[in-house]
Parts: sequence; C-alpha cells; structure tokens
Amino acid sequence: MLQSDRDHIFDLILRMSECLKQECNILCELIDLDEDFETVSKRISISEDDADNLMHEIHYYYLDQSLADGKDSSALLEVAESVERCTDTVDDIAKDFVRYNVSKVRDNAVASIISANAAAQKLIEVIFAVRNMTKTDTPFKVIFELDHFKIESDKLFDLQMQKLFENEKDPIEIIKWKDLYNSFRKLFDDFEEVAEICSRYSLYQEK
Repeated sequence: MLQSDRDHIFDLILRMSECLKQECNILCELIDLDEDFETVSKRISISEDDADNLMHEIHYYYLDQSLADGKDSSALLEVAESVERCTDTVDDIAKDFVRYNVSKVRDNAVASIISANAAAQKLIEVIFAVRNMTKTDTPFKVIFELDHFKIESDKLFDLQMQKLFENEKDPIEIIKWKDLYNSFRKLFDDFEEVAEICSRYSLYQEK
C-alpha cells in the first residue's frame, strides 16, 4: 500500500469516526428529552447513513486500486470496518428507544450515554494516533484508554441489571430496559474491538 493510499483511507476512517461522535452527541440529547425520541433517532440515522457511504467509498477505493490482497491494506480495512460497526450500534440503540416506546431515560442509563460520547471522542484520538505513529511515538497509551471504557461499562452493566431486577415490578419495563442495557453493552464491546484491531494494526506497522 502506497503512503498516498494509506493517507486517503485514514481520511475516510476519520470522517467515519466524526460521524460516530455526531451520533453520540445527538444521543446525549435523550438525557433531557421527555418526548420526540423518534426525531432524535432519525437524526442519528442520518449520521449513520453518512458513515455507511464512507465505508462504501473505502470498499470502492480498494477495488479500484486493487488493494484487497495486501497485508497492510487488509489490516487497515479491518480498522475501518470496526469503526463502522460502532456507528451501526449507536443507530440501533437510538432506534431501540423508539421501538420500546421509552418515555424517559432512566437515571442509571445516563452514565452509559455520557460514557459512550466520551468513548467516541477517544476513538477519534486513537485513529489520529495510529495514523501518525512512529517508532518513538506509539499509540498504545491512547488505545488502552479506549479499551478501558469496556472495563468500566461492564461494572456499570452489572449495577444496572441488579437495580432493574431488584426494584422494577413491571415486567414490560424489565424486558425493554434489559434489552437497552444489553445494547449499550454491545456498543462498548464494539469500542473494545476497535481498540484491539488498532493495537494489532500498530504492532504490524512496527515490524
């Protein structure tokens, strides 16, 4: 893979990362929103569509430049696809709030939304660091910081589920919030996957 190809792909991945951050910014609006969740979901879907189009652009570029067989290009494609999966998951979370007819965000779900927004910002930092890495300036510290969101999210998930089953008596509320908490858990699994793939890519670049 030529440096010009690499730079172009990273530009597109960064733009996808910015779509993800925009989705999470909009998701934060759910915290103080008591109605019209559907509008918020539609706005998030617009950013997700933008990320999809960028992923298609990457795939087309790979075909046009015959990059698919190179080890370096294949590893970078994994990075792109892992970021795009995050955008899909945020879109699904927003749609879940509409699907389950949620009227208000529970207090203990607010932490998940805020943490997702912070993780999306950290992901942008990771992509920048991986793009600009050198032998003396490696990205592993910021990658670890992104990975740490998964550790904290697991602790929060346990508390959320415990509180839900201890305090909630309405079975419908239990069903919807159990699914929503699991959806957030998947998002942080996706962030962890980005961190792991970026770490492998960085190690490959060091060889």
